[in-house]
Amino acid sequence: MTSPDGEKQLSPQAVAQIARRACERYGAEYIGGRYSEEHDAYGFKAQWGDSEVVGSGPTAESAAEAFLFQLAMLDQLAAWREQIADLTSEDLVHDVEDWLHRQNLDE
Repeated sequence: MTSPDGEKQLSPQAVAQIARRACERYGAEYIGGRYSEEHDAYGFKAQWGDSEVVGSGPTAESAAEAFLFQLAMLDQLAAWREQIADLTSEDLVHDVEDWLHRQNLDE
Protein backbone atom coordinates (compact mmCIF):
# COMPACT_ATOMS: atom_id res chain seq x y z
CA MET A 1 0.00 0.00 0.00
CA THR A 2 1.10 3.57 -0.64
CA SER A 3 -0.04 6.64 1.25
CA PRO A 4 -1.28 9.77 -0.56
CA ASP A 5 2.16 11.35 -0.07
CA GLY A 6 3.86 8.38 -1.75
CA GLU A 7 5.19 6.63 1.38
CA LYS A 8 4.89 2.87 1.56
CA GLN A 9 2.53 1.64 4.25
CA LEU A 10 1.90 -1.77 5.70
CA SER A 11 -1.39 -3.42 4.89
CA PRO A 12 -4.03 -3.29 7.64
CA GLN A 13 -3.63 -7.08 8.01
CA ALA A 14 0.12 -6.74 8.58
CA VAL A 15 -0.45 -3.98 11.11
CA ALA A 16 -3.04 -6.14 12.90
CA GLN A 17 -0.47 -8.93 13.10
CA ILE A 18 1.98 -6.51 14.76
CA ALA A 19 -0.71 -5.46 17.26
CA ARG A 20 -1.52 -9.12 17.97
CA ARG A 21 2.16 -9.94 18.59
CA ALA A 22 2.52 -6.93 20.87
CA CYS A 23 -0.40 -8.24 22.93
CA GLU A 24 1.35 -11.60 23.24
CA ARG A 25 4.53 -9.85 24.38
CA TYR A 26 2.73 -7.78 27.01
CA GLY A 27 0.38 -10.55 28.12
CA ALA A 28 -2.78 -8.82 26.91
CA GLU A 29 -5.70 -10.55 25.21
CA TYR A 30 -6.02 -9.25 21.65
CA ILE A 31 -9.70 -8.64 20.93
CA GLY A 32 -9.35 -7.36 17.38
CA GLY A 33 -8.97 -4.53 14.96
CA ARG A 34 -11.33 -3.02 12.44
CA TYR A 35 -12.05 -0.14 10.12
CA SER A 36 -15.10 2.02 10.82
CA GLU A 37 -16.62 3.59 7.72
CA GLU A 38 -18.81 5.74 9.96
CA HIS A 39 -15.77 7.36 11.60
CA ASP A 40 -13.33 6.78 8.72
CA ALA A 41 -10.86 5.38 11.23
CA TYR A 42 -9.05 2.20 12.15
CA GLY A 43 -9.01 0.84 15.66
CA PHE A 44 -7.45 -1.93 17.74
CA LYS A 45 -8.66 -3.31 21.04
CA ALA A 46 -7.29 -5.62 23.74
CA GLN A 47 -8.01 -6.59 27.32
CA TRP A 48 -5.20 -6.48 29.87
CA GLY A 49 -6.38 -7.56 33.29
CA ASP A 50 -9.08 -5.08 34.28
CA SER A 51 -7.95 -2.55 31.67
CA GLU A 52 -9.27 -2.15 28.16
CA VAL A 53 -6.59 -1.05 25.71
CA VAL A 54 -7.69 0.83 22.60
CA GLY A 55 -5.99 2.80 19.88
CA SER A 56 -7.51 4.48 16.85
CA GLY A 57 -6.40 6.66 14.00
CA PRO A 58 -7.00 7.61 10.38
CA THR A 59 -4.65 4.85 9.16
CA ALA A 60 -4.02 1.34 10.41
CA GLU A 61 -0.45 2.36 11.25
CA SER A 62 -1.47 5.40 13.29
CA ALA A 63 -4.11 3.35 15.11
CA ALA A 64 -1.53 0.68 15.91
CA GLU A 65 0.90 3.35 17.09
CA ALA A 66 -1.68 4.70 19.55
CA PHE A 67 -2.57 1.15 20.58
CA LEU A 68 1.06 0.14 21.16
CA PHE A 69 1.66 3.32 23.14
CA GLN A 70 -1.24 2.40 25.44
CA LEU A 71 0.15 -1.12 25.93
CA ALA A 72 3.61 0.20 26.74
CA MET A 73 2.17 2.80 29.10
CA LEU A 74 0.21 0.16 31.04
CA ASP A 75 3.29 -2.06 31.17
CA GLN A 76 5.37 0.81 32.59
CA LEU A 77 2.63 1.65 35.08
CA ALA A 78 2.63 -1.96 36.31
CA ALA A 79 6.42 -1.82 36.69
CA TRP A 80 6.20 1.44 38.66
CA ARG A 81 3.56 -0.04 40.93
CA GLU A 82 5.85 -3.00 41.65
CA GLN A 83 8.74 -0.63 42.43
CA ILE A 84 6.56 1.47 44.72
CA ALA A 85 5.39 -1.68 46.50
CA ASP A 86 9.02 -2.74 46.93
CA LEU A 87 10.02 0.71 48.19
CA THR A 88 7.20 0.84 50.69
CA SER A 89 7.51 -2.70 51.95
CA GLU A 90 7.57 -2.98 55.72
CA ASP A 91 11.03 -4.58 55.74
CA LEU A 92 12.53 -1.76 53.70
CA VAL A 93 10.89 0.89 55.89
CA HIS A 94 12.35 -0.79 59.00
CA ASP A 95 15.79 -1.01 57.35
CA VAL A 96 15.72 2.71 56.52
CA GLU A 97 14.48 3.62 60.00
CA ASP A 98 17.28 1.54 61.56
CA TRP A 99 19.84 3.14 59.26
CA LEU A 100 18.59 6.64 60.12
CA HIS A 101 18.66 5.80 63.82
CA ARG A 102 22.29 4.61 63.51
CA GLN A 103 23.21 7.78 61.61
CA ASN A 104 21.78 9.91 64.42
CA LEU A 105 23.73 7.91 67.03
CA ASP A 106 26.99 8.44 65.11
CA GLU A 107 26.60 12.23 65.16
